[in-house]
Amino acid sequence: MSSIKLGLIGYGSIGSNVARAVLNETRGMKHANVVLTAVLVRSSSRPEDFPADILFTTNADEFFQAAPQLCVEVASWQAVRQYGKRCLSSGIDMLVTSVSAFCDEELFSSMKVAATAAGSRLLLASGSMPAVDWMHSSSLGSTQGSQTVKVTQAKPAQGFVGKHVDPATGRPVPDALEFEELQTPTTVKCGTAREIGREYPRNTNICVMLAMATAGLDQTEVELIAHPTDMFVHVEYNGAGGSLKLDFHSALMTSLSVLKAIKNHTSPVVFGA
Repeated sequence: MSSIKLGLIGYGSIGSNVARAVLNETRGMKHANVVLTAVLVRSSSRPEDFPADILFTTNADEFFQAAPQLCVEVASWQAVRQYGKRCLSSGIDMLVTSVSAFCDEELFSSMKVAATAAGSRLLLASGSMPAVDWMHSSSLGSTQGSQTVKVTQAKPAQGFVGKHVDPATGRPVPDALEFEELQTPTTVKCGTAREIGREYPRNTNICVMLAMATAGLDQTEVELIAHPTDMFVHVEYNGAGGSLKLDFHSALMTSLSVLKAIKNHTSPVVFGA
């Protein structure tokens, strides 16, 4: 099995963590299985310690000319819209972390069509959401309307500043609350995963991911909370496989889940398939 050529779209905290792991062969990464070929960014300059022989560019044409075999989006829902179809239509598998982009059913359908036509695969990262495999398996045995999924997600209030968008246009709109002044946990919005994801796409990827893997975007209930200091997620799931309640808090897991997905995609042995 030859090494898979990896391309990263985005180089923020998650992207840089993934890149370092691949470059340094840590956290389960092996050069025999995967090598970093190119990084596509919006405006950031090349880090001083970044290897000179790896493409680091703002030019999408240069990025795709590097011929990655697996693209990992670690940028934003806008990047999924901008590069998703091109990636899949080029026969390149794509791992998406900004899953909230798929609250737009037209975009999701068009990317599935592109993947089918080119023989590529669209992979949705589980992010920091645990037990997605169990709940997705349970959903396969659940008839329509027989499973319930409720998610309460709290994030530090500062993380909501400037993140509210118009669901029809995707353009920023004024914040619904004075987030910087909050002293107590405050509900930002309640609704379906699709409704919440369209208005707060940067804050809801794991909610959207769980909804798509289980009851559906329009059947999963979500409460989004702005918290003065803390972040946590509470999940209540009921389906054919049984009932499950989850409470967790782990920011590092997003990077680790991406690395796990890369490992599963590139290794001869897959755990938890």
